[in-house]
Formats: sequence, C-alpha cells, structure tokens
Amino acid sequence: MTKAEIRDEALTRLSPQERVDLAVELWESLGPEDLDVPDWHLAIVRERLEEHRRDPDGALPGEELLAWLRKPRA
Repeated sequence: MTKAEIRDEALTRLSPQERVDLAVELWESLGPEDLDVPDWHLAIVRERLEEHRRDPDGALPGEELLAWLRKPRA
C-alpha cells in the first residue's frame, strides 16, 4: 500500500478522534535520531535554557501557562 493510499484510507474511514490518535502514534514512533533539527533551533533552545537558569522564577508554572493558552482571545 502506498503512502497516498494509506492517507486516503485514513482520511475517509477514520473518525476525527481516530485520526488524532493515529497522528500521535506516528509522532511518538519517531526517535531523536529520526528528526533533523536545524542548528538555529538548537541555538534558541540553549539560549532560553540559559535564560531560565539565570532567572528560574521568571517562568510561568505549567498550570498558569495552560490556563493562559486556553483563554479565549478576541
């Protein structure tokens, strides 16, 4: 079965929740060695990690961040 056939089958036969579950399973099947992360992405991560180490109290707790993300926007 080709990738196109698998995609078409998934899009026409699976429910929205089943498609989400499949997407998660596909993503989780990848390991770090499977992803090509650009150097500039790694540089940003290192920069932000260093910033957090300098000021750990400057970060939002996870619960506050999630609440902010879920808040409706105008």
